[in-house]
Amino acid sequence: MPHPKFLSLLSILFSSLNLFGQVADAGPDQWVCGDSAYMQGNFPGIGFTGTWSVYTGSGMFADAAYGSTQVTGLTYGDNELVWTVTDGFATTTDTVVVVAYDPSVTPVYTMGDTAITGPPFNIMLFASPFAYPQFCNWYIVSGSAYIFQPNAYTTYATDLGNGVNVFQWYCDNGPCGVSIQQLLISVNWITTSVVEIPAALPFRFDPTTGSLIIVSSERINDLHIRDLGGREVTGTTLPDGIYIASANVGGTFRTQRFVVSH
Repeated sequence: MPHPKFLSLLSILFSSLNLFGQVADAGPDQWVCGDSAYMQGNFPGIGFTGTWSVYTGSGMFADAAYGSTQVTGLTYGDNELVWTVTDGFATTTDTVVVVAYDPSVTPVYTMGDTAITGPPFNIMLFASPFAYPQFCNWYIVSGSAYIFQPNAYTTYATDLGNGVNVFQWYCDNGPCGVSIQQLLISVNWITTSVVEIPAALPFRFDPTTGSLIIVSSERINDLHIRDLGGREVTGTTLPDGIYIASANVGGTFRTQRFVVSH
């Protein structure tokens, strides 16, 4: 007959094995590309059974009683899946989060490269929208600017540096990859100081008639009139304010400030 101490040790050993087997372990959280994953639940142990279930999100299990089963039909985003282990008396559960990324997400895009005239040197930025779990952000590659909401696909940028400013719309789609698009904003400085305007002007504004008069013998191309916000204005009658006339005069870019006051 076995010694009592030996029986006691066996009892402790089996008790430890049962305790180990009955504690559910759903495995580590996962980040997957697509709507399927392989689960990593622990083996229930002798006398115990396991079952997978969906707490939030969605999923269909190939074999819900198998800890390492495949799950398909996941919702893009967070899916909370529960591994339950029981012997009919004691039951434990553990939850794992599977974050599914959509592989069919369209590559990112931004508005076309553009140029602005200032001051002020401000512009609205436009890029492709995105949805969780994809994460996107605006970055400044070169130049300078202040971006109000870097993680908003439509946002306002101010204080752009003179010259070329390179912005980058960076989207991280997890294990499905990264998509990047750069945007070039050229900033041209137009002085509003009368002192800096050359004496020989290619055009001038006549306040008595309200007319912009061409006074150059050179060929004039690309004539534009903008307000101080850099917005181009059209029409024959301008409201009161300060405006900038710009044009290519004989191959040289020239500007002139003028004031409209009725």
